[in-house]
Amino acid sequence: GRLGSVCTVMRQVEVDNRTMSGFRSWPGDIMPPLKRVVTKCLAVGIAEIDRIRNPDAKGDEYLVADVKLRNLPNDVIDNPRDLLVCEKLVEDYQRVRSIYVDSQSISQNELPKFARKEVASLPNYRIDDVTSEAQFWAVVETWQMLCNTIRQSKQTQVQG
Repeated sequence: GRLGSVCTVMRQVEVDNRTMSGFRSWPGDIMPPLKRVVTKCLAVGIAEIDRIRNPDAKGDEYLVADVKLRNLPNDVIDNPRDLLVCEKLVEDYQRVRSIYVDSQSISQNELPKFARKEVASLPNYRIDDVTSEAQFWAVVETWQMLCNTIRQSKQTQVQG
């Protein structure tokens, strides 16, 4: 099963091709180029995940989902369904954060030491933070950073 039920809608603002070539193996054979693309995105909204289209995705393969867009936080939250989405967002964030912080967790043990300290220092959010227009995007950015922590750690291990 999946942990997250709410996702961040991102807008791509910059793409940087950082492909590198000219590397040689230990015997001196020319290696293929190391292809790397870095993209910078801004969080622009949230969506509720209805279903994952490719639940059997392996390794670094991205999951593809059907989602319902939400209009938070610009609208007044008086709809019980929107409040439920906010509660799920906080619940999902806390669950994933605790997996990374728990010293017995497989996920936590995959993090480098500096990342363990950073994840442990991430704030605990409440429903008021998600429904506050002033705090909402900070919550979304923290949530996105948390979700990318393991991926970044694995990329660092591969590049090292």
